[in-house]
Amino acid sequence: MIEGCNILLERSHCGSNLRSETRPPFDLPKETCVLITDELASPASFYVYATALQRLKEAHRVLVLSAADDLARWHTIAGKTGVNLQQHINSKAFEYLDVSSELDREGATTDREGSATLRGLYDTVVDRLAQAGGAPTLVVFDALSEMLWLGLEDLDARRFCRALRALCLRTQTGLIIRFHKTADGEHDDLLAFLTQLCQFRLDVCPLSSGRSGVVSGEFLLWLFAQFLLWLYAPLRHDTDITQIALRRGASCFAHHAHIKTIPRSNALQYRLTDYSAMYFEKGTDRAVL
Repeated sequence: MIEGCNILLERSHCGSNLRSETRPPFDLPKETCVLITDELASPASFYVYATALQRLKEAHRVLVLSAADDLARWHTIAGKTGVNLQQHINSKAFEYLDVSSELDREGATTDREGSATLRGLYDTVVDRLAQAGGAPTLVVFDALSEMLWLGLEDLDARRFCRALRALCLRTQTGLIIRFHKTADGEHDDLLAFLTQLCQFRLDVCPLSSGRSGVVSGEFLLWLFAQFLLWLYAPLRHDTDITQIALRRGASCFAHHAHIKTIPRSNALQYRLTDYSAMYFEKGTDRAVL
């Protein structure tokens, strides 16, 4: 995923070539919705950075929704990978929205049931996508877990994610939703909802065999394509949106049949460096030494 780091290390094992490389062997379609899950022992920040910066290199626009106050980190990672982030900010190719300030503004706003709304944040995203003028765009929603920790109810999180997904589908915009899994499974129902909402789920996990000094963790990739009509239950009066959902949903499996999923038995492993990562097939960790 990161240019300038495409170092290939190959070795022969039992007559087959096993390869280690710094960019994942899967290239997900640009306009799909991807759920990225991670854990405290295996944060997925490096992959989110790499994916977004790669899109900038491909002349796409990137909109990041974050509550981590990590814009300085974005600048650091971008600089180490040959991307002048300030230049992209000046041209509005890269935009960073601090959702914590949006939450502060919306704290006193409730719907008829007394729940907090995120209408202002949603309207801001709508405005930014309109300014893109149809240019290829990626939205990175990297604030969900922080919003839940700050008190956002699961139901409100569902409503916002569903609205955001529908917006990105309608505007043919790529969407990444990052979700931090917890040991107590407090938000497992929300995780199940998000899994159904997205076409792909990418799990960044600690090693199933335990800690390693060479391997940092592993990737699992799942395809959760399905009919999307249920997303639009409140909008069934809108024939155009309903037809879009039917067409996209009905052909979802066919469109992504070429994507090779990655089960745990054949997990893609990675090793973190200071500002990037190296990826290699399971069982070939010695190739990165």
